[in-house]
Amino acid sequence: MAENALAPALRAAPETPVITDGFSCAMSVDHLTATDPLINAHGQHLAELLAQALPLAQELPRAQPSPEEGLR
Repeated sequence: MAENALAPALRAAPETPVITDGFSCAMSVDHLTATDPLINAHGQHLAELLAQALPLAQELPRAQPSPEEGLR
C-alpha cells in the first residue's frame, strides 16, 4: 500500500518534513526508511515542527499598523 503514494513521495522530496501525528503514520515512515535505501525520512509530530519554527518566527520583523488604520 505504501508503494502507491507514500514511498514515491518520500523518495521524491527527501528534504521535506514529514508530519506523522499518528502512531501508524510514524511506524510506516520508520519502516520505509529502514527498508528502502533511497528513503531517508524522519517523521515529526506537528507540534515538534512548529516548535522548531518558533525561534525563526520570533526573529521576523513585526508588521506595524498604518496611521490610517489607527487602533481599533
